This record gives sequence, C-alpha cells and structure tokens, in this order.
Amino acid sequence: MPGPMNNFNFLFYSNPHPMWIYDTATLKIIEVNDAAIKWYGFTKDEFFAKTIIALRPPEDIIELEKLLPELQDRNSLHPKEFRHLAKDNTIMYVEIISYHLIYNGINARLVHAQNIDYKKAIKNKLQITQQNLTQILDNTTIGFLQVDPSFNITYWNKAAEAQVVNSMEHVLSGNFWDIFPEAIDSDFYTFLQKAMKERTSVEFTEYFWPVQKWFA
Repeated sequence: MPGPMNNFNFLFYSNPHPMWIYDTATLKIIEVNDAAIKWYGFTKDEFFAKTIIALRPPEDIIELEKLLPELQDRNSLHPKEFRHLAKDNTIMYVEIISYHLIYNGINARLVHAQNIDYKKAIKNKLQITQQNLTQILDNTTIGFLQVDPSFNITYWNKAAEAQVVNSMEHVLSGNFWDIFPEAIDSDFYTFLQKAMKERTSVEFTEYFWPVQKWFA
C-alpha cells in the first residue's frame, strides 16, 4: 500500500497545475513540479536559485513584502491573487493557495498556482463596457437610474438629476423608497417591484406629483 510520502509525490509531481515548495525562513524555492517548469519557462535549477519574491514584477515587491507575515503564517490558507513573472518577462495573473508543511525537516509552504489571465481579461472587458455605457448615459437626455436588488440607488444620470430635481450626491447609495416615499402608493412601486421580482421588463405611465411630471 502506498505511504503518505508516495501519495504526496504523486499529487505534487503529477499535478497539472504549477506547484512549488519554499523555505519560510529564507523564502527560497526548494522544490518545484513539472507544470511550474513548463508554465514559467525556468529550469528546475533556475527555480532553486530564486526566492518567491523573484517571481514578482519589481513594482509588486513592496506590496508582497507587506504580506510576508501572513504568507509565513502556518495557519494561513486564504487564496490570493498575484502577478507573476515568467522567464520571458510575460506578466501572468495567478491565484495562489498555500499551506504550511514540514519538508525534509524544513518549515516550508506548499504553493498551488492557477492561471486567471482569462478571468482578468473578461473582467477588464466588462469594466470597459461599463465605462462606455456610463459615458453614453451621462450624455443622454433620458433620465436613467440604477438600483440594486434592495432598491438602493447605485447610479443616477445628469438627465434624471435635472428632471427630478435631486442632486446625485443626495440620492446615491440612498434607498429609492426612502428618498421618494410618495412613489410607494403608485404604479411606480407595483411595476418596479414586479420588474425586480420577475427579472423582466415593464412599461407604464405615471404622473409623479412631487415634481408634477408624467413619467413613462
């Protein structure tokens, strides 16, 4: 029957994700698997000549040094996102999970890395899309507002500010029904609750007395 060390060797060396072990006292890398060698482009000896700090872009080192007490904590298991530097100087976004172990009599940490470049790229595209949408809405003549599932106002454009006579600073982060309690007994409440609950589009026309205007 395979012993604990054989199980560890199988899980470490055969793992498809990059993994390495570093000495928590010196931060030097003392073991590395084939996936890390393939992914980062360094040879095993080049890895052994490095500390975990050397895997970071120079501009990220100060931030990493602030985290060292946590990274050296035996009980820390929290996944964290970092930028790593491959041999060809490509910067990669990775999610790191690590935990303490005794390796060949050394207090060490085993690191498991997962590439999240794709997830970061999608996030960046969504941010650009949101910025473009905000720019369009800020310049339209149609009043527009956005609320979260609890009807807290998260966005209020310039046209809505002009039409409803409420400054953006006054309404942002406030609750729609607290700011406009008169709307609770109107079609605004009925239709907006329906839209939120059923996640569907609704159309209605209502006269809003506080500003003496029709809204559709």
